[in-house]
Amino acid sequence: MGTYWPSMAGRQLMLVHRGPNLPAPWAGFALLLLSVAVVLAAAFVVFSRRDA
Repeated sequence: MGTYWPSMAGRQLMLVHRGPNLPAPWAGFALLLLSVAVVLAAAFVVFSRRDA
């Protein structure tokens, strides 16, 4: 389960030797970007509702 945390997934780009159960580097980076986009979208929704 910890393999697919955003921080672990994004770290795959920096590793020289990867383990067999880890996602591919670009797939891990895409997972990191997707998680950041989801959190950012949620923040925009919350801010727009509270500041309106």
